[in-house]
Amino acid sequence: MTYLAQKTKDFFLVLFLTCLMLSQAMAADKIGAIAAVISKVTIERDGEIISVKPGSPVFENDKIMTGGSSRAQVLLMDQTAINVGQKAEIVLDKFVFNSDDDEVALKVTKGTFKFISGKVATKNPEKVNVETPVATIGVRGTEFVGQISASDSTIALLDGKILVANDLSTFVKLFQRPGRIVQLLEVCSNNVHSIDHSWSPHVKSDLMSSGSHHWHHQHLGKPPHLHTNYMQGDD
Repeated sequence: MTYLAQKTKDFFLVLFLTCLMLSQAMAADKIGAIAAVISKVTIERDGEIISVKPGSPVFENDKIMTGGSSRAQVLLMDQTAINVGQKAEIVLDKFVFNSDDDEVALKVTKGTFKFISGKVATKNPEKVNVETPVATIGVRGTEFVGQISASDSTIALLDGKILVANDLSTFVKLFQRPGRIVQLLEVCSNNVHSIDHSWSPHVKSDLMSSGSHHWHHQHLGKPPHLHTNYMQGDD
């Protein structure tokens, strides 16, 4: 074998091994997949905008974005399910499964969504959290829906328990009765809380649609009717 031929062979061998290692690294980092898509849904990943379809993988730090008529369903490896409603942005901050440090952390910056906890919440409920611009929701084996904006977060518990706190921890309440609804507001520069007694048909429709019958997964059925009475936590 000539010197040039040997160098060429070595080059392609190194290239093959490099591609193989990159492929294995990508596979190891996969934390779930897009299970369903309505209209155009995109992911921002490493500064690039990617259009997704059912079966597309998702990774830590992915930002999932929907438009005015689009929706998505995300299934994580531990069976956590997230329905992403219209005009929403959700960041998959952290996901660790099948280790001593299991954790699920999401950041919802805007829009409506529905969250159904998976195996991590069953094993380590204190390690599952959903962050919004004005609140943090601690998941305790839970199904809930939310409507999020930069200035307020409205959360409705459908099943299980949630621990809701504002950014300054001046409001911390455990909710464990299905149908309870809490709204946290940010007024001017002060993060304050309030329980909103006005449940508008528009907000109710948006929240309910984030977990509607569009999704075929067995855990993602249409949520029950929400009560309209508001409580500051459960007695």
